[in-house]
Amino acid sequence: MNDEERKRKRLLAAVMGGFAAWGGLLAVGTFLGLDAQTPSYDYRRFLVVAGVTAGILAFWGLALRARSRRLHRQQPTASLTSTAPRSGPAPRSGPAPRSGPATTPKP
Repeated sequence: MNDEERKRKRLLAAVMGGFAAWGGLLAVGTFLGLDAQTPSYDYRRFLVVAGVTAGILAFWGLALRARSRRLHRQQPTASLTSTAPRSGPAPRSGPAPRSGPATTPKP
């Protein structure tokens, strides 16, 4: 794993951790019910918000894992009989070039 991949993974972990912390804070806020009109200490609201946050994080993680597996399958594996891409110009399409001296028809 190179340095760029480590940075991306750290950033993704920080974003997902921040999302989990934000969801936890919202869940605690719904449980405490700091508003006078909202009944406090209702664990069901806490479970709903925490469950939705966990579900979003799980879906996100599964989507990232599926993407990683798909990209991993698409990468060619190096082996002794692999057909590595050639260096140099790409093959031309169309008729093959003629060989021999160029001749022009005489009038």
